[in-house]
Amino acid sequence: MESFKIAKQMSYLKFFFLFIIVLVVILGTFFCVFLVNLKKIDFTPKSDKYTIVFEEIQEKLFIETRIWGLAGNHEAILISSTPISSGVQYLKDREYVFLNSELFYKKTGIDTLLLRVYHKVEVPEKMFTKIKIIQKEFESANEINDYMVNYEKYGFFKILRLLLLL
Repeated sequence: MESFKIAKQMSYLKFFFLFIIVLVVILGTFFCVFLVNLKKIDFTPKSDKYTIVFEEIQEKLFIETRIWGLAGNHEAILISSTPISSGVQYLKDREYVFLNSELFYKKTGIDTLLLRVYHKVEVPEKMFTKIKIIQKEFESANEINDYMVNYEKYGFFKILRLLLLL
């Protein structure tokens, strides 16, 4: 009887070790396939660039939307008085940096840009321009939803980050 219990335990032990070996082989195969495909992924940031021209005062603002990261879940909208260099880095002392996916803007007068934003950001210390940039935060979710649909009716344009990581 005792030898039967030992034989049964050995059978379970063999099955357990066989299961572990098969599991390790399967996981190892998936990991190798992942590593091979990881090399094919393009991790460079994707961006769109816009320019807003203020002809009367002969000034421009440069806007760039960026997305980066493995899942494309890092995003920023940059506004600068000089052309923006590509890359993930941004210069908070020379650029307005909005870490969200969209904002609304409207030129008012000959030298003012009105921004409707989710959250105000710091005014860059070293951004020198004659253009006045005014940030106005949304006051409620209802106001945001209204602007999503009716921004053109209010005379605004929408800056939207890239939707695809192609």
